[in-house]
Amino acid sequence: MMLKKLFFILFFVSFSYAAACVQNTFEDIMNTSMGSYIAVAFAFTILVVVIAYFLGTTFNEASFLVFYKDELFHLFFSAILLSSVVGIMFFSCNVISGFLDFVLEDRPGDAQDFFAESTRTAGSKLSACYTGLESPQDIALCYFQKIEQETRALVKNSMRQSIDNEMRSTLVVTVSTPVTGSVSLPVGAYKRTYGSQYEMIYTNFAMPALISISMQRVLITFAVDFARFLLPVAFFLRILPMTRTMGNFFIAVSIALYIIIPVFYALMGIMDEAVLPSCIQYEEMITDTVAGDCNTSTSFWLVARAIPQAFFLPNLMLALIITFLSAINKALRVIG
Repeated sequence: MMLKKLFFILFFVSFSYAAACVQNTFEDIMNTSMGSYIAVAFAFTILVVVIAYFLGTTFNEASFLVFYKDELFHLFFSAILLSSVVGIMFFSCNVISGFLDFVLEDRPGDAQDFFAESTRTAGSKLSACYTGLESPQDIALCYFQKIEQETRALVKNSMRQSIDNEMRSTLVVTVSTPVTGSVSLPVGAYKRTYGSQYEMIYTNFAMPALISISMQRVLITFAVDFARFLLPVAFFLRILPMTRTMGNFFIAVSIALYIIIPVFYALMGIMDEAVLPSCIQYEEMITDTVAGDCNTSTSFWLVARAIPQAFFLPNLMLALIITFLSAINKALRVIG
């Protein structure tokens, strides 16, 4: 209990100026098993420092005294690392909040009307995914759940339309007279082409996009849960010199999983609303004889919104994470 109070004091400077989303993320760390494991890691480190100091002063062993000073320095540095996590959270929440304000100010007219009426919004007060209280993880999951629902509905509707048109394409009208005999006309044959186009929509675009989006939603949930257990392990590994480098790397991975990935996906969800606020602006471009216009459930507009989230952004996120891990790991190795 005392250690948790100590951690709160370490976090107080940055926490006192943080937004509500930082408070929620902070409570998510400290009020779960993650906070308990981190407290145990620091308590064990303090115990090692005390034992090393006791052995060094009792038996006049210089090696224990050197080990004691080294561990004391790295204990202090670990506390700084832990307190810096809230600083990163504070910066991330401010970035999200500032970007939302920029979106609303940049699109003051139609954008606000669209945000208020749409099920997928991006305004700091009008957003269904962000009201100022949510953490980056909650924002990212909210956006992905919504786009996953839309893409799943697109797959179902396209598949239903494809099957329906294939069945209707078999309609044949036969006219028979004693003079001319029988004449058969495949009056619904053109619907086979319609069915093929619907099949192309859900086979080539909607279904792969749905799989990718669903996997990314699972990744966000898994990344946050995994980081809750990885961060305490990282501080345990920092105790011994031979495992300290691995501990530094695990700290970098934890920050990437717990903060960088959710913040990136949250910003991309907001960016989706900023760049593509309304289908009406592009109605002439996406209107199709078969797929329909903005008001249909199989519109190419739904495909256009799903593809960047499904294929382009994961590659961009992967490059960002690799660059971040490389840079932060080098920095931690140099500092401590």
